[in-house]
Amino acid sequence: MDWDKSKYNVCVVETLKQGNHHSYKIQGNYKGADFDIIRRFREFYALRNTLRKRWAGFYVPGIPPKKPIGNKEDSLVNERWHLFNKFMQELSLISHLWESEEVETFIRPKLEVEKGLNLMGRMTSDNILERLATHTGIDYMSANCTTSKYKDMLREFITSSKEVLKFLDSFKEFAKKLEQIRKMKMIAHTKFGGFLNKYEENTVAVYGLADFSNNRVVSNTDDN
Repeated sequence: MDWDKSKYNVCVVETLKQGNHHSYKIQGNYKGADFDIIRRFREFYALRNTLRKRWAGFYVPGIPPKKPIGNKEDSLVNERWHLFNKFMQELSLISHLWESEEVETFIRPKLEVEKGLNLMGRMTSDNILERLATHTGIDYMSANCTTSKYKDMLREFITSSKEVLKFLDSFKEFAKKLEQIRKMKMIAHTKFGGFLNKYEENTVAVYGLADFSNNRVVSNTDDN
């Protein structure tokens, strides 16, 4: 994998076949020290899952999805290699994620990677708000007035939506009845048209009118 060291501090340099699974060799520089590590798919997955939970509200780069069938095919392994490299390099450009304890646990674990990440647990709402305030510059305490305004707008929207939904349900039932009436009307018209045709033919036959074609009303082929 090509590695532009002037732009990125990390690169997934190659794939390694280890028994029945593939691993990915990662090289880079983290907090001033070089590292050379090997990680499996499930460890990448654990890192991203932990980042998504503990950095709620922040963008976290994506990784390839799990694929239980065909996950050992060369094309899939190469695709994952490319996407894992993109994931790591994008992480390295997002300072608050790259310098986080989650990424440090992935690169320099004190325990097994997955075990160390799982032990971190979930963040409290206060912790998440503190992180948002620190890394976005938004003061949520002074934004309470704005938040309250939007909450009122949301409550008003929900109330009006419930009223609209009641009206729509009634309209749906009314539309069903209209559809049934329309179908019955079409059937009645068809039957009535058939009756008039038969009535006219029977009239011609019963009364033996020799030239009645120009006097037909329903079955007049001349359209007069």
